[in-house]
Amino acid sequence: MNSRWAVVASTQPDEIISSWMVRTALMQGCDPMTLTFAVWPRWRIWTHDADRFANEDRLDRICVLSGIEKGTLRAASLFPIAKQIYGRTPPEKATWSWIVAPGARNTKRHSGIQYCPACLKNDVRPYFRIHWRFAWHTCCKVHGHALLDRCHACNSPVEYHRLEAEDELITVCATCKADLRTASSRGCVSDALKFQLVADDVLLNGIGTFQSSAMSISPWFELADYFVSLIRVAQRGENQTLSEFLKLIGVQLPMSPPMQPGNHLETLQTHDRERLLAALLPIMSVSKDKFDGGASKNQTFQNKVLQVTG
Repeated sequence: MNSRWAVVASTQPDEIISSWMVRTALMQGCDPMTLTFAVWPRWRIWTHDADRFANEDRLDRICVLSGIEKGTLRAASLFPIAKQIYGRTPPEKATWSWIVAPGARNTKRHSGIQYCPACLKNDVRPYFRIHWRFAWHTCCKVHGHALLDRCHACNSPVEYHRLEAEDELITVCATCKADLRTASSRGCVSDALKFQLVADDVLLNGIGTFQSSAMSISPWFELADYFVSLIRVAQRGENQTLSEFLKLIGVQLPMSPPMQPGNHLETLQTHDRERLLAALLPIMSVSKDKFDGGASKNQTFQNKVLQVTG
Protein backbone atom coordinates (compact mmCIF):
# COMPACT_ATOMS: atom_id res chain seq x y z
CA MET A 1 0.00 0.00 0.00
CA ASN A 2 1.95 2.99 -1.30
CA SER A 3 -0.58 5.40 -2.87
CA ARG A 4 -2.75 7.74 -0.86
CA TRP A 5 -6.10 6.34 0.25
CA ALA A 6 -9.07 7.36 -1.90
CA VAL A 7 -11.43 7.45 1.10
CA VAL A 8 -10.40 8.78 4.52
CA ALA A 9 -12.58 9.53 7.55
CA SER A 10 -12.35 13.12 8.74
CA THR A 11 -11.02 13.39 12.27
CA GLN A 12 -13.70 14.54 14.69
CA PRO A 13 -13.30 16.81 17.74
CA ASP A 14 -11.61 14.91 20.60
CA GLU A 15 -11.57 11.67 18.55
CA ILE A 16 -9.11 9.00 19.69
CA ILE A 17 -6.78 7.76 16.95
CA SER A 18 -7.92 4.11 17.07
CA SER A 19 -11.50 5.24 16.47
CA TRP A 20 -10.39 7.21 13.42
CA MET A 21 -8.44 4.23 12.03
CA VAL A 22 -11.42 1.90 12.44
CA ARG A 23 -13.85 4.36 10.83
CA THR A 24 -11.44 4.86 7.92
CA ALA A 25 -11.20 1.10 7.40
CA LEU A 26 -14.98 0.65 7.47
CA MET A 27 -15.45 3.53 5.02
CA GLN A 28 -13.03 1.79 2.65
CA GLY A 29 -15.02 -1.42 2.91
CA CYS A 30 -12.40 -3.47 4.75
CA ASP A 31 -11.76 -4.86 8.22
CA PRO A 32 -9.69 -2.64 10.55
CA MET A 33 -7.11 -5.39 11.03
CA THR A 34 -6.73 -5.73 7.25
CA LEU A 35 -6.12 -2.03 6.85
CA THR A 36 -3.54 -1.75 9.61
CA PHE A 37 -1.69 -4.87 8.37
CA ALA A 38 -1.39 -3.21 4.97
CA VAL A 39 0.01 -0.07 6.63
CA TRP A 40 2.38 -1.84 9.05
CA PRO A 41 3.00 -5.43 7.83
CA ARG A 42 5.54 -6.13 10.57
CA TRP A 43 3.71 -4.48 13.45
CA ARG A 44 0.59 -5.98 14.98
CA ILE A 45 -0.83 -2.75 16.32
CA TRP A 46 -3.94 -4.31 17.87
CA THR A 47 -1.90 -6.57 20.18
CA HIS A 48 -0.92 -3.34 21.95
CA ASP A 49 -2.80 -0.27 23.09
CA ALA A 50 -3.21 1.34 19.66
CA ASP A 51 -3.83 4.77 21.18
CA ARG A 52 -0.41 4.97 22.83
CA PHE A 53 1.10 6.25 19.57
CA ALA A 54 4.65 7.52 20.11
CA ASN A 55 6.69 6.06 17.23
CA GLU A 56 7.34 8.83 14.70
CA ASP A 57 8.17 6.49 11.80
CA ARG A 58 4.91 4.60 12.18
CA LEU A 59 3.01 7.84 12.45
CA ASP A 60 4.72 9.15 9.30
CA ARG A 61 3.50 6.12 7.39
CA ILE A 62 -0.17 6.63 8.16
CA CYS A 63 0.10 10.39 7.58
CA VAL A 64 1.39 9.80 4.05
CA LEU A 65 -1.41 7.36 3.24
CA SER A 66 -4.22 9.43 4.76
CA GLY A 67 -3.04 12.92 3.83
CA ILE A 68 -3.71 14.06 7.42
CA GLU A 69 -1.06 16.16 9.15
CA LYS A 70 1.13 14.49 11.73
CA GLY A 71 0.25 17.04 14.41
CA THR A 72 -3.45 16.20 14.03
CA LEU A 73 -2.94 12.46 14.45
CA ARG A 74 -0.38 12.85 17.24
CA ALA A 75 -2.87 14.99 19.15
CA ALA A 76 -5.46 12.22 18.69
CA SER A 77 -3.25 9.78 20.61
CA LEU A 78 -2.89 9.40 24.37
CA PHE A 79 0.80 10.30 24.32
CA PRO A 80 0.44 14.11 24.80
CA ILE A 81 -1.92 13.65 27.76
CA ALA A 82 0.28 11.01 29.39
CA LYS A 83 3.32 13.24 28.98
CA GLN A 84 1.52 16.04 30.86
CA ILE A 85 0.50 13.70 33.67
CA TYR A 86 4.01 12.27 34.04
CA GLY A 87 5.78 15.57 33.47
CA ARG A 88 8.11 13.66 31.14
CA THR A 89 8.00 10.96 28.47
CA PRO A 90 5.77 8.16 29.83
CA PRO A 91 7.17 4.62 30.16
CA GLU A 92 7.15 2.55 26.99
CA LYS A 93 5.67 -0.68 28.35
CA ALA A 94 4.17 -0.10 31.80
CA THR A 95 0.54 0.81 32.44
CA TRP A 96 0.20 4.59 32.11
CA SER A 97 -1.03 6.34 35.23
CA TRP A 98 -4.55 7.74 34.95
CA ILE A 99 -5.09 6.23 31.48
CA VAL A 100 -7.62 3.39 31.32
CA ALA A 101 -5.77 0.23 30.26
CA PRO A 102 -7.44 -2.04 27.67
CA GLY A 103 -6.05 -5.24 29.14
CA ALA A 104 -4.80 -6.47 25.77
CA ARG A 105 -4.07 -10.16 25.30
CA ASN A 106 -3.22 -10.80 21.67
CA THR A 107 -6.06 -8.96 19.89
CA LYS A 108 -8.61 -9.52 22.67
CA ARG A 109 -9.50 -6.93 25.30
CA HIS A 110 -10.59 -7.27 28.90
CA SER A 111 -11.53 -3.62 29.48
CA GLY A 112 -10.46 -0.17 28.46
CA ILE A 113 -12.86 1.59 26.12
CA GLN A 114 -15.62 3.60 27.75
CA TYR A 115 -18.48 5.26 25.93
CA CYS A 116 -21.66 7.27 26.35
CA PRO A 117 -24.48 5.76 24.28
CA ALA A 118 -26.26 9.12 24.10
CA CYS A 119 -23.17 10.82 22.63
CA LEU A 120 -22.80 8.06 20.03
CA LYS A 121 -26.48 8.30 19.20
CA ASN A 122 -26.29 12.07 18.70
CA ASP A 123 -23.20 11.92 16.49
CA VAL A 124 -23.74 12.42 12.78
CA ARG A 125 -20.68 10.19 12.37
CA PRO A 126 -20.35 8.14 15.58
CA TYR A 127 -16.86 8.06 17.07
CA PHE A 128 -15.03 7.41 20.35
CA ARG A 129 -13.53 10.25 22.37
CA ILE A 130 -10.05 10.71 23.80
CA HIS A 131 -11.46 11.67 27.20
CA TRP A 132 -13.28 8.34 27.46
CA ARG A 133 -9.83 6.82 28.00
CA PHE A 134 -9.09 9.02 31.04
CA ALA A 135 -9.22 6.95 34.24
CA TRP A 136 -10.74 9.87 36.18
CA HIS A 137 -13.66 9.97 33.72
CA THR A 138 -16.63 7.85 34.77
CA CYS A 139 -19.46 10.19 33.75
CA CYS A 140 -20.68 12.02 30.66
CA LYS A 141 -20.95 15.63 31.75
CA VAL A 142 -23.10 16.43 28.70
CA HIS A 143 -25.86 13.90 29.40
CA GLY A 144 -25.34 13.28 33.14
CA HIS A 145 -25.02 9.54 32.60
CA ALA A 146 -22.44 7.08 33.89
CA LEU A 147 -20.10 5.90 31.14
CA LEU A 148 -20.34 2.27 30.05
CA ASP A 149 -17.36 0.03 29.33
CA ARG A 150 -19.11 -3.08 28.05
CA CYS A 151 -21.79 -4.08 25.59
CA HIS A 152 -25.23 -3.84 27.17
CA ALA A 153 -26.42 -6.96 25.34
CA CYS A 154 -23.60 -9.48 25.89
CA ASN A 155 -21.37 -7.80 28.52
CA SER A 156 -18.30 -8.07 26.27
CA PRO A 157 -15.70 -5.28 26.33
CA VAL A 158 -15.80 -2.82 23.45
CA GLU A 159 -13.42 -4.13 20.76
CA TYR A 160 -14.11 -2.08 17.66
CA HIS A 161 -10.79 -3.12 16.11
CA ARG A 162 -12.35 -6.59 15.64
CA LEU A 163 -15.22 -5.29 13.53
CA GLU A 164 -15.71 -6.56 9.98
CA ALA A 165 -16.33 -4.55 6.82
CA GLU A 166 -20.02 -5.50 6.72
CA ASP A 167 -20.56 -4.02 10.21
CA GLU A 168 -20.17 -0.56 8.63
CA LEU A 169 -20.49 1.43 11.90
CA ILE A 170 -18.10 1.66 14.83
CA THR A 171 -21.04 1.46 17.25
CA VAL A 172 -21.59 -2.24 16.51
CA CYS A 173 -20.49 -4.71 19.19
CA ALA A 174 -17.83 -6.93 17.63
CA THR A 175 -19.04 -9.92 19.67
CA CYS A 176 -22.85 -9.95 19.43
CA LYS A 177 -23.49 -7.21 16.81
CA ALA A 178 -25.76 -5.18 19.11
CA ASP A 179 -25.80 -1.40 18.55
CA LEU A 180 -24.09 0.33 21.47
CA ARG A 181 -26.17 3.45 20.81
CA THR A 182 -29.26 1.64 22.13
CA ALA A 183 -27.77 0.97 25.57
CA SER A 184 -29.32 2.49 28.69
CA SER A 185 -27.17 4.19 31.29
CA ARG A 186 -27.84 5.21 34.89
CA GLY A 187 -27.13 8.60 36.41
CA CYS A 188 -23.70 9.69 37.63
CA VAL A 189 -22.38 9.52 41.18
CA SER A 190 -22.23 13.25 41.91
CA ASP A 191 -18.91 13.32 43.80
CA ALA A 192 -17.24 11.24 41.07
CA LEU A 193 -18.40 13.78 38.50
CA LYS A 194 -17.19 16.66 40.69
CA PHE A 195 -13.72 15.12 40.94
CA GLN A 196 -13.74 14.51 37.18
CA LEU A 197 -14.42 18.19 36.51
CA VAL A 198 -11.70 19.28 38.96
CA ALA A 199 -9.14 16.98 37.29
CA ASP A 200 -10.21 18.25 33.85
CA ASP A 201 -9.54 21.81 35.00
CA VAL A 202 -6.09 20.86 36.28
CA LEU A 203 -5.21 19.42 32.87
CA LEU A 204 -6.75 22.34 30.99
CA ASN A 205 -5.18 25.12 33.05
CA GLY A 206 -1.87 23.40 33.81
CA ILE A 207 -2.24 23.91 37.55
CA GLY A 208 -4.16 22.42 40.46
CA THR A 209 -4.52 23.20 44.13
CA PHE A 210 -4.29 21.21 47.34
CA GLN A 211 -5.15 23.00 50.57
CA SER A 212 -4.95 26.35 48.74
CA SER A 213 -1.40 25.65 47.52
CA ALA A 214 -0.76 25.61 43.76
CA MET A 215 0.58 22.44 42.20
CA SER A 216 1.58 21.62 38.64
CA ILE A 217 -0.17 18.82 36.75
CA SER A 218 2.19 15.93 37.47
CA PRO A 219 2.47 16.34 41.29
CA TRP A 220 -1.30 16.90 41.55
CA PHE A 221 -2.11 13.62 39.79
CA GLU A 222 0.65 11.84 41.75
CA LEU A 223 -0.91 13.02 45.01
CA ALA A 224 -4.38 11.97 43.88
CA ASP A 225 -3.01 8.54 42.96
CA TYR A 226 -1.44 8.19 46.40
CA PHE A 227 -4.72 9.03 48.08
CA VAL A 228 -6.51 6.44 45.92
CA SER A 229 -4.09 3.82 47.22
CA LEU A 230 -4.86 4.88 50.81
CA ILE A 231 -8.60 4.58 50.21
CA ARG A 232 -8.11 1.06 48.89
CA VAL A 233 -5.98 0.07 51.89
CA ALA A 234 -8.66 1.41 54.25
CA GLN A 235 -11.41 -0.32 52.29
CA ARG A 236 -9.66 -3.65 52.81
CA GLY A 237 -9.55 -2.98 56.57
CA GLU A 238 -5.75 -3.17 56.74
CA ASN A 239 -5.15 0.04 58.75
CA GLN A 240 -7.62 1.13 61.41
CA THR A 241 -5.85 4.46 62.09
CA LEU A 242 -6.05 5.32 58.40
CA SER A 243 -9.72 4.36 58.23
CA GLU A 244 -10.53 6.61 61.19
CA PHE A 245 -8.62 9.52 59.63
CA LEU A 246 -10.47 9.19 56.32
CA LYS A 247 -13.82 9.14 58.10
CA LEU A 248 -12.78 12.23 60.08
CA ILE A 249 -12.29 14.28 56.91
CA GLY A 250 -15.55 13.11 55.35
CA VAL A 251 -14.51 10.15 53.20
CA GLN A 252 -17.14 7.46 52.74
CA LEU A 253 -15.33 4.26 51.83
CA PRO A 254 -16.80 2.32 48.90
CA MET A 255 -19.35 -0.24 50.09
CA SER A 256 -18.52 -2.72 47.32
CA PRO A 257 -16.31 -5.76 48.06
CA PRO A 258 -12.67 -4.64 48.54
CA MET A 259 -10.62 -4.63 45.33
CA GLN A 260 -7.49 -6.76 45.23
CA PRO A 261 -4.17 -4.93 45.78
CA GLY A 262 -2.78 -5.93 42.37
CA ASN A 263 -5.55 -4.29 40.36
CA HIS A 264 -4.38 -0.86 39.26
CA LEU A 265 -6.94 1.92 39.18
CA GLU A 266 -6.45 2.04 35.41
CA THR A 267 -7.53 -1.59 34.98
CA LEU A 268 -10.73 -1.35 37.04
CA GLN A 269 -14.15 -1.24 35.45
CA THR A 270 -15.96 2.08 35.36
CA HIS A 271 -18.30 1.42 38.30
CA ASP A 272 -15.38 0.49 40.58
CA ARG A 273 -13.36 3.58 39.64
CA GLU A 274 -16.46 5.72 40.08
CA ARG A 275 -16.77 4.75 43.75
CA LEU A 276 -13.08 5.32 44.40
CA LEU A 277 -13.11 8.75 42.76
CA ALA A 278 -16.20 9.77 44.72
CA ALA A 279 -14.30 8.87 47.91
CA LEU A 280 -11.25 10.78 46.67
CA LEU A 281 -13.03 14.14 46.32
CA PRO A 282 -13.21 14.98 50.07
CA ILE A 283 -9.46 14.34 50.50
CA MET A 284 -8.47 16.56 47.60
CA SER A 285 -10.72 19.37 48.84
CA VAL A 286 -10.30 19.13 52.66
CA SER A 287 -9.10 22.17 54.60
CA LYS A 288 -5.48 22.29 55.76
CA ASP A 289 -6.35 22.44 59.46
CA LYS A 290 -8.68 19.46 59.29
CA PHE A 291 -6.24 17.46 57.20
CA ASP A 292 -3.18 18.24 59.33
CA GLY A 293 -5.04 17.38 62.51
CA GLY A 294 -5.63 13.84 61.32
CA ALA A 295 -2.37 13.40 59.39
CA SER A 296 -0.27 14.31 62.43
CA LYS A 297 -1.20 10.95 63.95
CA ASN A 298 0.54 9.10 61.12
CA GLN A 299 4.11 10.31 60.48
CA THR A 300 4.65 8.10 57.41
CA PHE A 301 1.48 9.41 55.83
CA GLN A 302 2.40 13.02 56.65
CA ASN A 303 5.90 12.64 55.20
CA LYS A 304 4.58 11.22 51.93
CA VAL A 305 2.18 14.10 51.46
CA LEU A 306 4.93 16.64 52.18
CA GLN A 307 7.19 14.87 49.67
CA VAL A 308 4.64 15.14 46.87
CA THR A 309 3.40 18.64 47.62
CA GLY A 310 6.86 20.09 48.30
